[in-house]
Amino acid sequence: MHAYIKQAEEMPNAKAFQQFVNQQLKGIKYKDSLVVSFIDTTHTFQYTFTKHQIDSIKFKGRKVGSIRDSTEHNRLNRLMTHDSLQLFYPLNLVEGWVGIPIIFKVHRNDPTIGYIAL
Repeated sequence: MHAYIKQAEEMPNAKAFQQFVNQQLKGIKYKDSLVVSFIDTTHTFQYTFTKHQIDSIKFKGRKVGSIRDSTEHNRLNRLMTHDSLQLFYPLNLVEGWVGIPIIFKVHRNDPTIGYIAL
């Protein structure tokens, strides 16, 4: 996913990114669910998708602070200054949607525009 975003001319929209992720999961025969979110530098969800749905739980426009505490919010701020993966404790975003705690920053032509959370 990180390489796909870095190689793309612009940040992929939710549908294009979902199609890419689904193709990758198909290639490795991954059967479990996966939630992917793109969050901007203000910690606002720009989009969230699963294998079959885009923003079915209406996260677009929601602030991360409504589901993460201030300690983790500070870690997310630091994440946007480093090009690395960060691991967080799993979080039940909503019933049945457990967030896998892998997060990496997204930058386009040097400026950071947010991060991807799996």
